[in-house]
Amino acid sequence: MSNNEVYQSQTESLYLDPFSKGDAAQHFDLSMLRHYLNATLKQGHALMCFDQNKLIACLLYASLSFDTECPKQILDRFVPTQCAYITELMVDVSYRGLGLGRKLMVSFFDLLNKQQYADVFIRVWDKNLVAIQLYKSVGFELVSSIEQVKTHVDSSSHFSMTKLYLHKAL
Repeated sequence: MSNNEVYQSQTESLYLDPFSKGDAAQHFDLSMLRHYLNATLKQGHALMCFDQNKLIACLLYASLSFDTECPKQILDRFVPTQCAYITELMVDVSYRGLGLGRKLMVSFFDLLNKQQYADVFIRVWDKNLVAIQLYKSVGFELVSSIEQVKTHVDSSSHFSMTKLYLHKAL
């Protein structure tokens, strides 16, 4: 297995972990997940943290134009190609509470200050209070929301998740 395949597998695991239990537990089509992660990396970038060779945290981002569900009220106010969009911020369960998410965000903002982006957006589940607190502590503010229909893990029924769009001017 190549390093790219190992990192892809580890990124998938980081992504799936929070959505495999609790209120957020949902069914995933692995081929669609792989396509999404690959598309994110082809159109965007990644900041990654490792412990030895194990991926323990990752921030993926692209242009806001990558987000096909972005609310019209945001698209009417901002130029998507001039806005960064954090598609994912993921930290391994064993490494949570160590400040890795904050460190990735700070590194991300330092990097963006050298690029063409004027604004940054992130989308987060409204029940993920720890993440919302982190994002607000680094300057994000609520600007919009959407409803997403998800499928339960057993594929027997659906449920709705409210996703909040947070914005930060750079």
